Order: sequence, then C-alpha cells, then structure tokens
Amino acid sequence: MRCRLGPSTIVFLHAHPDDEASQTSGSMARAVDDGHRVVLVTATDGDHGMPPEDLAEGETVVDRRRRELEASSRAIGLHRVVWLGYADSGMSGWEQNSGEGAFVGVDVDEAAARVASVLDEEDADVVVGYDWHGGYGHPDHVQVHRVLHRATDLAARRPRVLEATMNRDAMRAMSG
Repeated sequence: MRCRLGPSTIVFLHAHPDDEASQTSGSMARAVDDGHRVVLVTATDGDHGMPPEDLAEGETVVDRRRRELEASSRAIGLHRVVWLGYADSGMSGWEQNSGEGAFVGVDVDEAAARVASVLDEEDADVVVGYDWHGGYGHPDHVQVHRVLHRATDLAARRPRVLEATMNRDAMRAMSG
C-alpha cells in the first residue's frame, strides 16, 4: 500500500441496498466530511427484503430499495454508487440461496474481478467490507467478505482492507 497525503478514496462494499444505512453510514458521512472520495458498491438488488406496507401499485421491493439507497447516498454525500446486480440470496437455508444469479452462489473470482475493476478505476486507498462471519452470518454478507479479499488480491494496487463487524455476544444477549 502506498502512502498518500491528503484525501483518500474509500470504497465500501455492501451486500444489499440499505446495508450502507444500517451499518456504515456514519463512517461514510464522516469520510465525506473529512474530504475523502467515498464510493459504494452494492452486490445485490435486495429483492428479498421486507416489503413495506406503502408500496405503490406496480412498485417492487427492488424499486423501493434502489430509490432509498439513492436518497441515502445523496444524504451521505457519496461520490459514486456501483450496482453489481446480483440477486439477493435470502437468509441461510432459504430456497433462494440456490436461485439463478444468487450472490452467495456466484463465482468468487468473477465477482471479485468486477469489484477489483472498481478499485482500479477509483485508485482506491481503502476498501471496507464485512468480517469473516458477515456480521451476523447472512450468506450474502459472508460472500462479500470472500469477494472483498479476493478483489484486493486482483486489484492493480492493493488497498488497505477494513472489516465492519458486530458484537455477536451482545446480539445473542438481545435476542435471548
């Protein structure tokens, strides 16, 4: 990793639209406020999210989540949003895990090459993803971890890798 004085480029890799809001939006906003270029890469379309009660006629969960992510990115001040377009895999054990185009089942090298191209286009200094457990074990989040690390291996200039994580002991205590 080369040292760069001044603003850096930070790429955040998330599994679903809304993960940026629930997990790293504070870090993203702070980085933007501090003058860094911040880019968001979203792996899936989020089609297995909970449908809100106020979906308009003809509106899909994907439509809503995309619109909400676009609003979130404007509020945070993101410089670029990249959609990889994979299908949401659903939760562990769901039949969608083996669905066509489900992110959890895509070839890691293929997905990593796509992320590496963003890292190269952006000349990224830092890339942020999830820990080995994907925070809480969601199959798409675990796949982000795999893809993130492979993408840094494939990138022309290896960016520093940071991993968002959760205190799983505290999560178990809250649910139990």
